Amino acid sequence: DSLHRITNSRKFHQTVREAAMEISNSLKRWRNTYKLPVIATAELRKLNDRGGVRPTADDIKEASDFKYDVNVMLLLYNDLRSRKEYAELKFLHGEGLYPVIELNVDKNKTSSFQRRLYFKFYPPFARIEECTWKEQEFYYSLAFPKAAPLSKTEGSG
Repeated sequence: DSLHRITNSRKFHQTVREAAMEISNSLKRWRNTYKLPVIATAELRKLNDRGGVRPTADDIKEASDFKYDVNVMLLLYNDLRSRKEYAELKFLHGEGLYPVIELNVDKNKTSSFQRRLYFKFYPPFARIEECTWKEQEFYYSLAFPKAAPLSKTEGSG
């Protein structure tokens, strides 16, 4: 569920920041105690409603505690939803135009892997398919035309 919908036991005289800090610490303790992954979504600030703006960790509401406590932070971006007819991250399948979802491995304490990955999303079928390496290179070059090309051996891109 969304981190921002989790409630805590101390509801009185607590600021939003204090509540977020308590939830973040509780989830971290739970993760460490039971050695299980904790997966949650988080709400972004409204500034990402502008077309073409990719989310960052700082866009997460009350992010200061959450972004330091997590081991892996993944940020998703849908260019077709965000920029409509001006989107570049899209593909044609049959008669339909579908989005390519950009997954940014923004933070990763578990390995050195940290870069963007691209996935074809077929909404009518609720299906996601990882792009081939050539497609990864293609979509990355569309998204970041001035950046150095992707490398298969590097952990970042």
